[in-house]
Amino acid sequence: MSDHDRLSSGLGWHDGVLVIGGQELSPRHNHLLAWGPGLPLPRLRGEGVHGDPVRSLDQAAQRLAWAALAHPLDPAMALAPSSRAFVTLDWRATAAPGLELWNCLSAYKQDLDSAWLALARLFMPRAFLAPPHPLLLALWDSVSRRRAWPAFGGADAHAFGSGRRWLPVRVFSYRRHMGLITTGLWLEREFSGQAEADRDLVLAALAAGRGYAALGPARGLVCRLENGQGGSWLPLAELDWRPGLSLSLELTARGEDRLMH
Repeated sequence: MSDHDRLSSGLGWHDGVLVIGGQELSPRHNHLLAWGPGLPLPRLRGEGVHGDPVRSLDQAAQRLAWAALAHPLDPAMALAPSSRAFVTLDWRATAAPGLELWNCLSAYKQDLDSAWLALARLFMPRAFLAPPHPLLLALWDSVSRRRAWPAFGGADAHAFGSGRRWLPVRVFSYRRHMGLITTGLWLEREFSGQAEADRDLVLAALAAGRGYAALGPARGLVCRLENGQGGSWLPLAELDWRPGLSLSLELTARGEDRLMH
């Protein structure tokens, strides 16, 4: 969990759920997410409307925190041009170790040009939410040609309300919003029950890119490389080609998978 310019409290196991508090650095543009020890990161004086990604990322690295670029292409809604947008991307911010490639709020706003689509995404989001933005996918691909850029999906949940006491309506409650776009991780080992060790296990998987984003619960996807002799590798492993390697993929539902090389 992370929130704007503050440290989300809590690290530990609560009713079977590991809670890891983080921080979202929130200038007008170029938001950054951070988790790990050494938080909260201090706000930079005079960082301005676009922030100072280089200094913020340096601070995160010095404090042993893992940082990611948040919602880099978050458009205003075409139905409401005055709505807030986060579209000014400082290229230096792509130096962030991680990337929020897909998030629920941006997917709701993306190309939202009709009232029927707004209602469809509101009431049937799993059928009508937009996929990751094509420009963001192109950016991810471009940077990934030079270095690994681990990506994940997030909620960016805000639980907007009507703003009227006499109309207590919530649009995308937190309970609903946080279950729409989720991230599954392949961990190196089972959880130990020790909060700090398990936090490091989660962040290590994020930092290595051993994960996937899903619309709905991210669980049950199996992907592994095997050599037929007991050797097995998790996604993001790198090794030389050799005879006898096989790649297996098990999907959680009917669908299409594409192997790209």
